[in-house]
This record gives sequence, C-alpha cells and structure tokens, in this order.
Amino acid sequence: MKRLFQADKDIGGCFYINSRINRTYKDRLFVFLFGREERKEWTLELYNAVNGTHYTDPDDLSFNTLENIIYIKMKNDVSFIVGNSIIIYEHQASYNPNMPLRMLLYLSELYNKEIRREEESLYSHSLIRLKQPDFVVFYNGKEKDEDMTILKLSDSFVQKEELCIELKVRMININFGHNRDLLMACRPLYEYSYLIEEIRRNQENCADIEEAADSAIISCLMIL
Repeated sequence: MKRLFQADKDIGGCFYINSRINRTYKDRLFVFLFGREERKEWTLELYNAVNGTHYTDPDDLSFNTLENIIYIKMKNDVSFIVGNSIIIYEHQASYNPNMPLRMLLYLSELYNKEIRREEESLYSHSLIRLKQPDFVVFYNGKEKDEDMTILKLSDSFVQKEELCIELKVRMININFGHNRDLLMACRPLYEYSYLIEEIRRNQENCADIEEAADSAIISCLMIL
C-alpha cells in the first residue's frame, strides 16, 4: 500500500470528496486498484489468484468494462477478457442477492458489444462463438461470514422446475482474516483488505470516519 500511495496521488479521490470521506470508498478503491489500464498487471495477479492460473503478460488481459459515460444505466465495476474467457468482477460492501441477475444483464451488454465489434449477425446461418463467462463478487460486508457463497440466478425464479437457464456467481469474502491463501497470492488485494480492516478498527474507537480513514492510511504507510 505504501508504494501505491507514493506512486499515485489520485488515490485520494477514492476516499475524499471536498475533504469529506467518500461513502463509497471501498468500491472506488477496489476499482482504482483492479479496474485501470495502468495497473492491469494487478488485475492479472488477482485473476491468477482466484483461478489458480499463471499468466505473466499483462497484455494477455484486455478491459471491456461498461462505463457510464455511454451506458448511463448499465455500468459494472471491472470486466475483461483473458484467453477465451470473459470475466466480470464486482465489489460489494453489503450483501446483494440480486447479483446473478445483474451479472446476466452485464453479460448481455458485453456480448452485444462484442457482436457489434465483430460485425456478426444474429440472423446468420453461421454459429456465433462466444467467450465463456466467469462471475465473481468480492465481498467485504459484515452480513455474511462464509469464505465463499455461490449465488444462483435460479434463486430468483418463481417456478424452478425444468430450468432452461442458470447463472452462478462466486461471492468471495475478502474481509481480512478470510481466504488467506487468496489474499497472500495477490498482494494488492491483501493490502486493500488490510486497509479496510484498519479503518473499521479505528472507527470502532472513534465516531469520526475521516479520522478513522486518516489514521488507517498513516498506519498502512508505516507497516505495509
């Protein structure tokens, strides 16, 4: 974390708006770390840690995140392509059982983008080849204590007999103390988790979130 704060002053925007704490700092910081082109080696490191793969060239990864500049009502946190897979990562600071449905909508738009880019036709006699999707939610809320939870689209169905479609999302708990092997395999994720935990600890001892964040950042600069 020390190298991050020293290397990029823009990280302050993840925490503060007009000198006040940004209430979505957990999400903004996650996207800052893993959703930017200039740090895609960290995204690749996270992907390897989650999947047990060993990609080494950051150029093997290409972002295709839906940005709200164009997609006003359709914006995801981080999505990218590696090999023949399309990966969608979301961060959640609270439990959301509707993530499979959201992932389905994101995937549909991402497939649309790819089909338009390749100038393929849904009405062609040729089969359109699609990249295999993988959906992961990185969760650091307090409602769930499991290391991993599988969320399914079928949980939303009123009738569940003879399913014609299913979509599964891995919800991985990245609170400090959970999934240690994963955190150790991705140093930026470890530092992120540690920082969020420090802010929580500080907040338990003082009501001021700004003070809690300031103290946590200083502590991380000294330790990590």
